[in-house]
Amino acid sequence: MLAAVAMAATLAAGPKTCAADLRLNAEQIEQKLDAAALSPPSARPAERTCLVQAAAHKLTLDDPLNALAPDVAPELAIGRAALFQTLAERLRALCPAPSAPGDGRPKICGRRRALRPPPLVIPIDQTEQGFILWLRVEPDRARQARKLAAFLARQKLDRVAPFYQILRTASDWQVCGGEPFALPPDEDWPRAAKTLDWINRRVKPAIGPVEVVSGYREPALNACAQGAKESAHLGFWALDLEPIDPTLQRPALMDVMCRTHAQFGQESDIGLGFYAGVRFHVDDKRFRHWGFDPVAAPACAAPGPAP
Repeated sequence: MLAAVAMAATLAAGPKTCAADLRLNAEQIEQKLDAAALSPPSARPAERTCLVQAAAHKLTLDDPLNALAPDVAPELAIGRAALFQTLAERLRALCPAPSAPGDGRPKICGRRRALRPPPLVIPIDQTEQGFILWLRVEPDRARQARKLAAFLARQKLDRVAPFYQILRTASDWQVCGGEPFALPPDEDWPRAAKTLDWINRRVKPAIGPVEVVSGYREPALNACAQGAKESAHLGFWALDLEPIDPTLQRPALMDVMCRTHAQFGQESDIGLGFYAGVRFHVDDKRFRHWGFDPVAAPACAAPGPAP
């Protein structure tokens, strides 16, 4: 609140503020918009005009067919239609009341038709920054992600792995034309929570921290990625993992995880599978194991349920 009040005070700086606004980054523009929204529409109309003009220029809203200015932050650009319209409406809400025709108000203040976002494409990957950009593409994604993060926090599972990793889809998402991340249905969340709990209590104490490389998948992406027809990834039961420890080799990983699974897997209905290298699979759909080397992992070689 103090920061917002302080920012609001800068709105009285006069016309020179407009030039300064053009040098602000996206976060600073957002702060100014928030601060201006705290004051009544009738307050400082000249300063509000200045702010709207500067922000509109920054986002090229006065000519939406132009590409965004080179210095605009990627997280603003990546929002495309949804984010563009949101910012446009926020700017309109701050427009001063008209005084007379040709009063010098920013052009956006007189617009009523929908604005089109500039044709800009920014690559999104499965990194944390890529996740932030992906969230901004559609307005509902951030809201749903916050709900899931809050759910995991209530279960004390928010520190098992970085949140963005849990929402990764498949490694082949680009080849398949899918999304890098996915938000599973609410009713599937308890399944992943149980898997995360087992990872936290059994996997991490055995092999150390892990990176989640794949979680929930929608059917089309799962089929393209050659996942099983009834893959546990479809219901958010499964997470594919890789150990962070670079010295942990495949035979040792199999040995440790198979012994851990043999001791603690059945009580929690945990499935354990191994892929190429040190990538492995954990789910809580059904107790079973597959993909192991019987020489390296005799604990998994014992007779057990089929995958």
